[in-house]
Amino acid sequence: MKTEKELIEEANELIRSFNAIAERRGESTNWDALKIKIKQILSNQHSYLTNKNKKHGISN
Repeated sequence: MKTEKELIEEANELIRSFNAIAERRGESTNWDALKIKIKQILSNQHSYLTNKNKKHGISN
């Protein structure tokens, strides 16, 4: 499982990517690669949050 710092770095990288896409109005964007990266980051964060909630006895 990734550390909090790694998760924040991933999220920051994704935000920077979206900023670049917005600046060029979506031109020259590899949408398939971006979609894969988004799913990966969301999965990593979900795993982290689920594990953290279990440690604190919180259920969703």
